[in-house]
Amino acid sequence: MPTENTDFEKAIEFVLSWEGGYVNDPRDPGGETNYGISKRSFPSLDIKNLTRDQAKQIYFEKYWLKADCDQLAWPINLVVLDTAVNCGVIPAKEMLRDVSRDDIQLTALDMAKDMVFRRLQYYLKICKANERLKIYLMGWFHRALKLYDVLLS
Repeated sequence: MPTENTDFEKAIEFVLSWEGGYVNDPRDPGGETNYGISKRSFPSLDIKNLTRDQAKQIYFEKYWLKADCDQLAWPINLVVLDTAVNCGVIPAKEMLRDVSRDDIQLTALDMAKDMVFRRLQYYLKICKANERLKIYLMGWFHRALKLYDVLLS
């Protein structure tokens, strides 16, 4: 992981402001989590004793690099990382592909804003498919709108 103050360092601070400490909510499909890292995704990890630095390393390797954020400009790389963490790497890459239309030249900021709205649509879609997820909808919307607010500042 790079040690200098990079886009990753700025982006991970936003992610970790939402991904708190240890939680074991039986309603959460991810199960036991710490810093947003779930036992379901990382079954061999000691989630309860995961450190912030270990979480950052996982986010760098498994989300930042896997979602190609290192190849993107600020702030679209911030939005792609947070989307990969909150929705999954594959949905994040699909949303990025959808906002990266060849026929329209958008700035990284315009792409980032568009992607936040696609994320809201994604949340609605998964809640329609699984009613039990509706308990998380307002929190997901709040997070996405805070992300949009960061884009406006």
